[in-house]
Amino acid sequence: MKRTLMINNQSPFFFIFSLIFQYYCNIKHIVKATSVDEVEIDQIRVSPNPTKDIARVTFAAPLKNDVVLQLLATNGQVLTGERISAGTKSYDLDVSDRSSGIYFIRIIIGEEQRIYKLLKSE
Repeated sequence: MKRTLMINNQSPFFFIFSLIFQYYCNIKHIVKATSVDEVEIDQIRVSPNPTKDIARVTFAAPLKNDVVLQLLATNGQVLTGERISAGTKSYDLDVSDRSSGIYFIRIIIGEEQRIYKLLKSE
């Protein structure tokens, strides 16, 4: 199975951090992008980012198939997981009960996945 990590930040710290994350999550391929729009597959936007309570995950078009959305801790631990039905255009991810910090949103589409950084603020 091909696994992909999208880096949406160009800082050296984040790049090193993503390599560690890649190792722990068994991700085989890295896509480096300066914006989500540069990634052709499924063009996904997470906003607002940072967020205090709700992060809206918006898809460029209604989903053609079901996808799995997971909220991950920085160590790769899956904190929550949801199956999003085909036809969905956006999904509201509630992180109000989470402490401030860095999280990742993993979206699994068939055999591919995308990972987006999410900052949770107070």
